Amino acid sequence: MTNSSSINLSRGKIETGLGSVGCRLRMCGFRLSMATGIYLKYALGEKPDDIRWFIGSRYTLSQNWALRLEYNRRDHDNDVVFSVQAFF
Repeated sequence: MTNSSSINLSRGKIETGLGSVGCRLRMCGFRLSMATGIYLKYALGEKPDDIRWFIGSRYTLSQNWALRLEYNRRDHDNDVVFSVQAFF
């Protein structure tokens, strides 16, 4: 999916942009994986554009328990999250 927009100002035209893509895979009945990527173009600020991406996986232990591993990537910023989820 791609989306772009423009804003007209009195001195000229400022363009902003956004694009994203993603996929979701069910490898077996107990495991689910997802990957997404986003491109952002800013109209104002120090940095004109940004590329972000995410990879995540969930493994179901039982009906009410799941393990989840996520990786988020931004410029100079990486996050890894491991969690145990309980549903009730």
